[in-house]
Amino acid sequence: KRFSMVFNIDFSWPDIEQQALNAIKEKTKLPWTPKILFPNSIDLTDIHLMLVDKNMRFAFSFSKTLRNAGATISIIADIDKMKTTLSEKHQISQILLDTSTAEQFGFDQLINDIQSINPALKIIMMDDDNSSSNNEKYLQAGIKEILKKPIDLEKLEALLKL
Repeated sequence: KRFSMVFNIDFSWPDIEQQALNAIKEKTKLPWTPKILFPNSIDLTDIHLMLVDKNMRFAFSFSKTLRNAGATISIIADIDKMKTTLSEKHQISQILLDTSTAEQFGFDQLINDIQSINPALKIIMMDDDNSSSNNEKYLQAGIKEILKKPIDLEKLEALLKL
C-alpha cells in the first residue's frame, strides 16, 4: 500500500517553511516538529559519512537530507556489513551511530571493533533517550559527540566540520 498526505499550504515565501512544518505536525500528530525535513542551508560538501541505524525509514529520509546538503553517505543496518565496509572504504571519516542499534549488537564490543579497524574514525552517537547514564557510558568509551533525535542539522554540521 502507498501512503500519501495532502497539505494545504499558502505559498507566501516568508511563511512557507513554518506553514509546511505546522501542516506536517498537524497531519502526523507528532509531538515534535520534524526538523530534518527543512535544513537551513547547511553545507556538508566533501564529508563522507556512514549512517548506522536499524530504523531504515529514518536512515533513508535522514540520508536524503544529508545528501541534499552535499554529503556522501553509506547507509548500514547490519553491523557485520559495517565492519566490512569500514575495512574497504577508506574515505569514510565519520560514523553516525544510532544508540539502540549499537546496544542491540553489544556497544562495548562494537566500539572496540570500530576503533581497531580505524582508530582515527570519529563516532557521533544519535540518541532517542535522554538518559545521563548512557551519556556517561559513551564518554567512557571515548565518544564525545552525542546528538538527540530529532537531529539539529546546524549542530551536526558543526560537529562534522571539526
